[in-house]
Amino acid sequence: MRFLYLNQLTGSPFFNFPIVDEFEYDKWAREILSGRLLWDSVPHHGPVYPYLLTGLFKIFGHSLYIARLFGIIISSLTAVLLGHICWESINKRTGVIAGILAAVYWPFIYWSGELVVETLVVFLNLIVFLLLWKSKDTRRPGLFFLSGLITGLSAITRPNILFLVPLFLIWIFMISPRKTFMKNALLLMLGMAIVITPITLRNYFVSGEFIIIQANSGLNLYLGLNPHLASMYDIRAGIVWDKWMLEPIRLNILSPGAQNRFWIDKAVALISIEPFLFLKHIFQNIMLNLSGFEIYADKSILYNRIFSPFIFSLPGFWLIGPLGICGAIMSIDNWRRLSLHYLFLIGIFLSSIPFQTSSRLRLPFVVFILIFAAFAVSEFIKITVQKDRRGISYFFVTLFLGIGIVIFDIPDVKSKAFSATHLNLAGIYLKKCDLSRALDENRQFLYSHPKDPDGYKMLGDIYLAMKDLSRAEGAYQRALKLEPEYFRAANNIGTIKAMGGDLEGARHYFERATAIYPYYDEALRNLKRCSEAPPLEIKK
Repeated sequence: MRFLYLNQLTGSPFFNFPIVDEFEYDKWAREILSGRLLWDSVPHHGPVYPYLLTGLFKIFGHSLYIARLFGIIISSLTAVLLGHICWESINKRTGVIAGILAAVYWPFIYWSGELVVETLVVFLNLIVFLLLWKSKDTRRPGLFFLSGLITGLSAITRPNILFLVPLFLIWIFMISPRKTFMKNALLLMLGMAIVITPITLRNYFVSGEFIIIQANSGLNLYLGLNPHLASMYDIRAGIVWDKWMLEPIRLNILSPGAQNRFWIDKAVALISIEPFLFLKHIFQNIMLNLSGFEIYADKSILYNRIFSPFIFSLPGFWLIGPLGICGAIMSIDNWRRLSLHYLFLIGIFLSSIPFQTSSRLRLPFVVFILIFAAFAVSEFIKITVQKDRRGISYFFVTLFLGIGIVIFDIPDVKSKAFSATHLNLAGIYLKKCDLSRALDENRQFLYSHPKDPDGYKMLGDIYLAMKDLSRAEGAYQRALKLEPEYFRAANNIGTIKAMGGDLEGARHYFERATAIYPYYDEALRNLKRCSEAPPLEIKK
C-alpha cells in the first residue's frame, strides 16, 4: 500500500523539489557528501536524519525516490513492530488489530513519503518502549543500556523524548529491586550520554555554549506558548518567520544559547502577565492535538489527493482518536500492567502541548493512542461475543465521549487549509524555469491572499526571471509597502536599480535592507559592490 502511494506520488511537483524542513534535511545531506562532515554552527535540526540521507545518497546517488522509499520501509516496519508490542504486552488479538490499524492509518502512510523525521522518531520510540518492556520481566541490565542508546538516538533525531526521561526513571524505580534501581537508572543515562554527548560537544566547539542538541528550541517554545499566536499554527517560511528570527539579533543577542534564553524569558513574561489567557491557549493546544482535523503548514496534505486519492479514504484520527480515548478509559482497571503504555501516551502528549502542533508533529503521540484504539476494538469483540450488555454500554459511552473530544471545533483551523500550497508551487515552478505556471500559481495565491507580502515577493522573483524588471520592481515595492521590514524585497529592488545604472537608488535600498537586518550578507556584499562596474548581477 505504501509502495503504491509512493509511486503515485512521483507525479507531484514537490516530489523532487522539497521545501522548508525537507529542503533543509536534503541540503544538509548534500553538504556532508560534499565534504563538510561536521556542522560549523549549531543546527536547527537533529543530525540523525541528514546523516542517514547521506548514507543513502552515497550508495544510491542523490535520489529522493530512494530517500522517500526509506521512509516507506521504516513506516511498514513500524506497523509490524507495533503489532508485536501489543501482541506481547496485551494480547494476540490486540496485536493483530494494532498492526492492521497502523498499516492503514493514512497519516502514517502520507508522512512516510515525506522527507521528515517523524516516521523515524515513531519507530525509534517504539524500540525504546519494547526494550523497557522486556527489561520488566528479564531484569537484564543490558536492556536498560540499550534503551538509553535508542532514547539518545531518538533525542538527536527530535529531542521531545527527553521530556519522558524522568518518567522512565520513575518506571525503572517501580519495576526494579531497591538494590538494582540505581544501577539500572545509571545504565539508561549512560546509554543516552554516549549518543548525545558528542552532539553537545560539537555544538560547544562551534558556539562556545552548551547546547544539548539543536538551536531554536526557545523560539519554538515561545511560538507554542504565546496565546496571541494561537491562530499562527501554520507559520511558513517567509517574512513572518524572518521577523521572529531578527528580533533578538536587533538587540545584539547573537549566540544560539542567548537567543534561546531570550525567547524563554519572553514566554515566561507573557504567561505571568496574562495567566488566564495562557490557560485558555493551553486548552486550545490540547484540543488541537486531539482534533480529527489534520493540521498542516507549507502545503496542503490534501494536495496529494490529486496523485493518490485512495489513501484519504483510509482511517484517520477521526477513527483512531475516539477509539484511543475509549480504550484508554476502558483499560484503567489494568493500569499497573499497562503503566508503561500510559507513561508513553501521557508523556509524549504532554511534551507536545507547549509547542505548536501539526499532523506530523503529533505522530509520536498517535502511535501510542493507536495501541489503546486496538485495545478498545479487541475489548468490544470480546464483550460482544460474551453478550456483556453492561460492557457494551460502557464501550459506547466512552466512545461517544471520544467522538465529542475529537470533533470539537477549533476556530481558524480549516479556513487556512490551503494557505501556502499555491505559493510553494509557484516557487517550485520558478526553480524549474516553468515561468508561466509559476505566474499562474502565484496569481491564484494572491487572489485569495491579496495583502500577503510573500506573494508579491514571489511575484517579483518570477518577473525578475522573465527579465521584466519594471514589473519585478513594482511587485517588490508592493511587498515592501505591505511589510516595511521585508529586507529581501528591499535588496532585490536595489539590485534592479543597480542593473539600470541607478547606483544611488541601489545604495539606498541596500542600506535599507542592512538597516533592517545588519548581518544580511547578500545586501552587505551588494552595498560594497554598488559603485563597481559592470552593474550587479541579479541576486534573488
